[in-house]
Amino acid sequence: CNRSSKSEFERSSGTDAYYCHGDYYDNQIVKIQPIVEAFSDRKPIIITEGGYCYRSSSGVQNEEHAAEAMRFFYTYVSRVYPQIKCVMYFNTNISGNYYKLFGSGETNQRLAELYRSLNSANCAMNYSMTGSGMCGYTEVRNIDEYLDELRLSVYADYPSKEATSVTYELDGKLVESAENYPYECNLAREDVGEGSHLLHVRTSCENTDTDLYYKITVSSDGRITVEDAIPALIEDVPQSFWGYGAIAYGMARGLFTGTSETTFQPDSCLTRAMFVTILGRMSDADTVRYKDAMPFEDTADGKWYTPYVAWAKENGIVDGIDPTHFDPDAYVTREQICVMIDRYATKYSIEIVRDAPSEVFADDAEISSYARASVYTARSSGLVSGRGGNMFEPAASASRAEAATIFMRFIVQFCNI
Repeated sequence: CNRSSKSEFERSSGTDAYYCHGDYYDNQIVKIQPIVEAFSDRKPIIITEGGYCYRSSSGVQNEEHAAEAMRFFYTYVSRVYPQIKCVMYFNTNISGNYYKLFGSGETNQRLAELYRSLNSANCAMNYSMTGSGMCGYTEVRNIDEYLDELRLSVYADYPSKEATSVTYELDGKLVESAENYPYECNLAREDVGEGSHLLHVRTSCENTDTDLYYKITVSSDGRITVEDAIPALIEDVPQSFWGYGAIAYGMARGLFTGTSETTFQPDSCLTRAMFVTILGRMSDADTVRYKDAMPFEDTADGKWYTPYVAWAKENGIVDGIDPTHFDPDAYVTREQICVMIDRYATKYSIEIVRDAPSEVFADDAEISSYARASVYTARSSGLVSGRGGNMFEPAASASRAEAATIFMRFIVQFCNI
């Protein structure tokens, strides 16, 4: 029986309500979590003798609370806990408190009609009631079926009276914003192009944000698969890491891979070969065409990066450190990154911001003459910024996480891919 306070509660008792403590608990989804965790690995779960009421010294029933509690519960129970296969509501008129919903003598027509409506709108429960087949809700990472669209929803509930909102972004672009549960978003097949994409879901309430990232892949036959943007085996990129979102974007879009099955090494320095490879992947460079290329003396045939270096040289994106050497294993510098991105934008007619600098970096004199214009173009475009003391540090290396951030900004802001 889900009981709550009819009155407005203070934040402390609101937290109690959320975590099912004290006299004011009312979040039935949270309340049954320990039961699901304890038993669902061995058997399906049936909830029986359920009901909705509130705590009141007057003893007067609050129909509005009961209706909202029922609506919230039947909206979410099978979405959050697919292990729950059946929910039974008690049908007894206890001491004139108007609980009877079914059959002759229904004492609360409003709740009876709401109960039927909620069950008919719930595909898992509706199918179970009518016996027309098996159906249910699936966690987005476990979706593996043919659909004309992805209909997504989020369970987001906070111990607060403040409004909750959920946003859905696909490849960094907002596609849906919802402020009422179950916070739904429909992704139509024709709106998601072939290839890999990043779905970013953010729930917000007051100053609390929670981010979820998924990789959505559309195959040539139209099949859509969903998985974690950063594979679960990757151990060195916790969600608290400052560059988690950018790394998720880079991995989901196929620009970055891990350095092993279990590592990404976000703080390690990016090499020149790695950076050019990412540029090539972004352009879907034809590596077969450049398979036997020998663009420089130090880019040997058969190396994983050689086709990408050959592609970049042919398209005027790189020159090498001299006419015959590329130095693939050297760390790419911050000014080299700016130059290669600037040349890439020029080659593919990508309009980036080329405003004249209103202020130069404190170490402007240390920026190579060939790179100066590209550095300030990258800054005015929002791709790079100075470090402490307005220093750019042009010869400094960049980490893999920093490079992921630059690529994400560049693609989201300026590239239609």
